Amino acid sequence: MIYKRGEGKKEISLEIKTVVIDEMGDADDIAKELSEFLAMIERGGISDEDFDPASLLSQNLLDEDNVDEIVLCTEAAISTDERGNIVIEYKENEEDAQIASTAKIIFDPDEPDLVIMTKEGAMAAVLSFEQGKTHICQYKTPYMPIKVYVETRTVKNTLLENGRLKLDYTLNLNDTDPQHFMISVRMKESEADTIRDLLS
Repeated sequence: MIYKRGEGKKEISLEIKTVVIDEMGDADDIAKELSEFLAMIERGGISDEDFDPASLLSQNLLDEDNVDEIVLCTEAAISTDERGNIVIEYKENEEDAQIASTAKIIFDPDEPDLVIMTKEGAMAAVLSFEQGKTHICQYKTPYMPIKVYVETRTVKNTLLENGRLKLDYTLNLNDTDPQHFMISVRMKESEADTIRDLLS
C-alpha cells in the first residue's frame, strides 16, 4: 500500500506513562506475572481501555524502592516523513537544559509492530522495539557511545485504530543490571483519527 505524504505537522496531546523496574533478583517472577497478565488482555479478560502498566506489578514481588512510575502529559506534533512513516515528536525534561531532549516515535503503517524511538539532545539514542527480539542499539553521550541491548517482550501498537501504544521491554547498558520498562502512550479519543487523516 502506498501512503501519501501528509501536509505539515498536526498538534496532538499525549499521555505517556512509564514504569521502570529494577529487576535484580526478581526478573523471572516478574516476567511470568507479566506474561500471564498480558495473555488476559489478549483474551479479552481485561479491558484494553483499563490498561495501566502499574497494575501489572504485584507488590509481593517487588520492593517499592525498585519501582518508579513517571507520567508525562505533553503537547506533541504528528506528521509523516518522506517514506510514509508516522512520526510523533515531543519534548522531554524541558525544565533541565542538561538532560532536555526531543523524542520521536516512528513506525511504518504497514509494519506497526516495529517501533523506533529516538532521542536528540545532550544524550542521543535510537532504540528499536520488535516483539520477541533483541536489538543492539546505542546511546551517544558527550564522552563515548554506550552499547544498549533492547529485549522487547511486547509491542501493541494500535495508534492507527485508537491512538494507543504499549511497549514492554528490558534495557541493558553494557554490563549493568537490566532495567524493565513498561510504556503506555495515549492520544485523546478525539485525536485518534489524526493519523488516518495524514495517510489519506
